[in-house]
Amino acid sequence: SKPAFSINQKDLITEGIAYNPKTKSYYLSSIHQRKILAVSPNGTTKDFSTESDGLWSVSGMRVDAKRQILWVCSSVFPQMRGFKKEDDGKAGVFKYDLKTGKLLKKYLLSNETEKHALGDLVLNKKGDVFATDSISPYIYSVDPKQDKLEVFIKSDLFSSLQGATFTPDEKTIFVAD
Repeated sequence: SKPAFSINQKDLITEGIAYNPKTKSYYLSSIHQRKILAVSPNGTTKDFSTESDGLWSVSGMRVDAKRQILWVCSSVFPQMRGFKKEDDGKAGVFKYDLKTGKLLKKYLLSNETEKHALGDLVLNKKGDVFATDSISPYIYSVDPKQDKLEVFIKSDLFSSLQGATFTPDEKTIFVAD
């Protein structure tokens, strides 16, 4: 194999990568810099997100190629620039239009009763989003018709949920824990 591209920024602390097959672009998340980088097919990079989007540390991301949406997990982590202790445990899923780069919506979780860390997400063919929480024992879902983040499943057996994937028929979801 050979490198697809190189990034000159050394202070990103990258966590997630997503690929858009329609534009042949990559998206890289940054835990430290609180942003998303876009990498074009020729390897040039630019900031995809803006500071006004209100991202915290950015971890897992997925491209919904059919709908041209970028789904992003963002959580408050001590490693991020501008960390404030009172924000610790806040998290959310952010929805971006890939055609315009515009932030369409934030689906936020409160840290008032328990802390959260949304680390990864997966999409089914209908465009439903399922996000894993690495701190609290939940898998959340965003149903495009309901347009809100809600608990999909909770289990006290969960300890640190990570990546997820579906079986080909999408009747079963596998989650690393």
